[in-house]
Amino acid sequence: MELVVYRSKYGHTKQYAEWLASARNCEAIPLKKLSKQHIERHDTIIFGTGVYIGKMKGLKKILRRCKTKTLVVFACGGSIKDPAHEAIIVRQNLHGVDHSNLTFFYVPGGIDLSKVKGPMRPFMNIAKWMISKKKNKSKDEIEFLKGFEAPTYYVSEEHLEPILKFLGDNP
Repeated sequence: MELVVYRSKYGHTKQYAEWLASARNCEAIPLKKLSKQHIERHDTIIFGTGVYIGKMKGLKKILRRCKTKTLVVFACGGSIKDPAHEAIIVRQNLHGVDHSNLTFFYVPGGIDLSKVKGPMRPFMNIAKWMISKKKNKSKDEIEFLKGFEAPTYYVSEEHLEPILKFLGDNP
């Protein structure tokens, strides 16, 4: 039996979690509502979270609480699918983590930098300035800069196909 757990700040990850839960005929709940009983009742935990400055929020909590469960983890980032970017996310978040019960996926979300407030705003502006000065920008960096001009939105059910294929035909 599966359970979809998510942490979503801007709604992209929540949308993917709801689509997954519907496709797998299971429940989707926010990470903050995850209880010990939820974990005990399910064999597989599908966890989705956004990527914020390279970090997958809530991942450590899921890893700590679901050590004996099969984990399918998906990161929802602000960029299009880019293997180099995915490798960085894996290195920054899963380095030193026991991968024996974990499978990782990346799904593109989007960026709306107008929603970034507080202390994060100056950091975003510094990143924008630094990236804009680079001569050879990566695809990810180009997409990041686009987010300053207008929100980007890459959320689509088709991005869930590799996860659904991995999970198999039976919900």
